[in-house]
Amino acid sequence: MSKHGFLVVVVLLVLILPSCQSTNEVLNEVASVNIYEFRGAVTDEETSEPLSGAQVMLEGTSFKTSTNELGEFSLNIPKGFYEVIVTQDGYRSMRRLVGFESATSQTFRLFNKSVVNSFSTKQEEPASIESLSKRVRYLEQKTDSLEKLVNSLKSSIRAQSDDSRLDKFADYYIGDAPGCDVLNPGDIKFADSDEPGVISIDEPVELIMENYNTGYRVIIKLNDFHAKDYGRVVRTNVDADYFFEELTAENNNQREKWKRNRQELFEGSFQHLLVALASEKPPIYFGYRFYSGNNVESVSGLGFTSSTVQDREVKKEYFVKKKPDKNLLEFDGEIRVEYIRKGVDDPNSIMGLSKYLNQTSWITLNKESIEFSENGMLKDKDALEIQGVWNYTTVCKMLPRDYIPPS
Repeated sequence: MSKHGFLVVVVLLVLILPSCQSTNEVLNEVASVNIYEFRGAVTDEETSEPLSGAQVMLEGTSFKTSTNELGEFSLNIPKGFYEVIVTQDGYRSMRRLVGFESATSQTFRLFNKSVVNSFSTKQEEPASIESLSKRVRYLEQKTDSLEKLVNSLKSSIRAQSDDSRLDKFADYYIGDAPGCDVLNPGDIKFADSDEPGVISIDEPVELIMENYNTGYRVIIKLNDFHAKDYGRVVRTNVDADYFFEELTAENNNQREKWKRNRQELFEGSFQHLLVALASEKPPIYFGYRFYSGNNVESVSGLGFTSSTVQDREVKKEYFVKKKPDKNLLEFDGEIRVEYIRKGVDDPNSIMGLSKYLNQTSWITLNKESIEFSENGMLKDKDALEIQGVWNYTTVCKMLPRDYIPPS
């Protein structure tokens, strides 16, 4: 082999090994994570009768099951923190945060909607049929023509604006990757707004997305969505639950493609960061560097650091506290996180990160500390604010919270 050929091989190895090393290191760190049985029962709150066919789901994961004729269920769950959601037709749903550090048994008691409504509804003297009929005829005469005119105008406006709003909704939230599609976009009802650059939904909606890049069907229970374009950056606020289902691969090539794409999305994700922080290895081994300081500035009060980088590099110990039986995020201010193995991927120019070379995000705590597990599970996700690249992770790039690269 020539001298130049040897140099080419060395350069290729230097470029390839860090990524392979990162994935293998994740496998080593989480290989010992225990699997525990999560069992329990779902009953009627008033009668204590078992509820058969109730759905038991772990939000953000592919774990779900239903209760048997005795109202009982069982799942095998990796150690970590999960939000359990239980639903049954005719009953109020229930959600509960459960930490799995051993075999766990839980009972969920659901309220019957008819019983709740009977106590909360005020009973009034019913009006006579004749009186009601007169009121209805009067209102119809006064409002029929006006209602038709208003509905006609609204339909015309929506027909012209919904297409553009749906495109922006996809850019900001779903993602526009080929092979990743929402099956029922017509169910989305956008709210009318006179404020320029604002897009929001009018009511909660359940969306079904199929992603043939990663091999997942995602059920999105979107409770609220609001986005505002500030010119240099788009700020989004989302309230949603996600439930993942495995798609069936048509052949081995597709199965391998899904495996590669999942691993690529996992590396540099927030869950990947938590695995790195729980590890005994230095964060740079996984590709991370951290920064903090008093001289960081905000852009238009949007809650993330400006492109003028004046902060200082810090070690993991600055904001991660390791206890004998737990890992804690604990710091004041904000931490800037750079993942040096990826650049900023912002095709729609909505992140405001054009001056950053590496993938960059910021984390801020809303409480004194937050616990996380060695397989990347955050105990209280609402106690953490994320900005930068992680805040703009579209649904097409999401993975189940229980995902770990296969060996």
